[in-house]
Amino acid sequence: MACAEPSYARDMTGKAGIGVVQTTDGTPYLTVRYWMSGAVLELLASYGSHSGVQSLTNAASSSEIRAALGLLVKIGDQPRASLSVGLRPWLVYHAESQPQAAVSTGEVTRYGLELPLQGELFLTDNLGLSGSIGLTAEIHTVTTYANAASTSSVSNQVLDLRLGGGFAGGMGITYYF
Repeated sequence: MACAEPSYARDMTGKAGIGVVQTTDGTPYLTVRYWMSGAVLELLASYGSHSGVQSLTNAASSSEIRAALGLLVKIGDQPRASLSVGLRPWLVYHAESQPQAAVSTGEVTRYGLELPLQGELFLTDNLGLSGSIGLTAEIHTVTTYANAASTSSVSNQVLDLRLGGGFAGGMGITYYF
């Protein structure tokens, strides 16, 4: 017993947390995280809506729904920090309309996959700051309608592959309970 070395690693197994994070694709999310033995499961979601008046007769509105699921595997551990690598598929749906005008309306569907390398610094036993960098692959489909009442549309797909993102990756804060 006298020869045994103490373990300084933080045991997060069975802990859940809620927080906010900006992922490597630059999208902000509300996050629910759950630590399993050596891995963390993440559920990420957000919603945004905007409505503004462009003229007296032309009101534009847009809304966006975002969702992601992540699995990060711990590859390093210290008393106040951990390092993980993982996989995070995501989906963003953005719709825009101008119902009072005979101009185009449309929608954009973005989906992709992140391969984040994420470090988390535990400020207290319940509060963690995270930062990540990684590869992001994205495909987005743009559909444009001739006007708000039209069913005819034009669609195109674009593949976008990039390294990093805003802030050289993403940042977040999580409160664990």
